[in-house]
Amino acid sequence: MAFLMSAVDVTAPSGLWEWLIINVFGFIGNYGWRIVVLVVFLKLLLSPLDFYQKYKMRKNQRITENLQIQMKKLEKQYGADKRTLQQKQMELQKKAGFSYMSACLPMIVTLVLFITFYTALRSVSAYMEFRQYVEMHDAYVISYTESGFDYKMRTNESMRFRYLPRGLTRTKSTTG
Repeated sequence: MAFLMSAVDVTAPSGLWEWLIINVFGFIGNYGWRIVVLVVFLKLLLSPLDFYQKYKMRKNQRITENLQIQMKKLEKQYGADKRTLQQKQMELQKKAGFSYMSACLPMIVTLVLFITFYTALRSVSAYMEFRQYVEMHDAYVISYTESGFDYKMRTNESMRFRYLPRGLTRTKSTTG
């Protein structure tokens, strides 16, 4: 299998996610179950962020419900001037404790983590697939040579042209 290793420089992926998938969760034999266990572990690890996000979303919703009457008053007062209306609404929301980023930030962090996890899965799966191919090839070579055949069997002229693809014919050389 040295010809494959020399033709293509294949090394194990070397990022944090790759290290977790290959080494830390290496005690799980099946690659698919490694991913499932790691995703469940990540979800448990990120659950405090999810709880915080849901708490802040509910808080912002309550603040919005409490400010509805005052918002309608502002719309009546500044209905013609949209810019001033938006500015007054923002001031009112800020005084009440409404925050746009408190509900979005945990979701963005989770999204970034799972996107990087997905890219790591792609590189690890390519590596695992190639590693499995190398193992299968090595097993084939061992079983082929143990059965008594020469792995690099020489083919003579008659064997080389016995089975040609349809449409190709063997031409005889006229030179001597």
